[in-house]
Amino acid sequence: MPSCFYPLPPWPVDTFPYIFLGWMVVGGTWLFVQSRRRQGILSDIEADLERTPEIMDQEPVEVAAPASEPAVA
Repeated sequence: MPSCFYPLPPWPVDTFPYIFLGWMVVGGTWLFVQSRRRQGILSDIEADLERTPEIMDQEPVEVAAPASEPAVA
């Protein structure tokens, strides 16, 4: 398996780029299928992504503080 990293990372790490590439192919295939099934979905996604900064500015997100729990030994 050729690698573009030198020196070659250890075994589990050297497979990560291929796993990532696989997920990108799965996501791209899913997006392609969805765009063929429902016309206009790509423009809807694009419009949502363009509106994201406005939505983030308008609706503050509150994050609850984590409850402190005793450590279990």
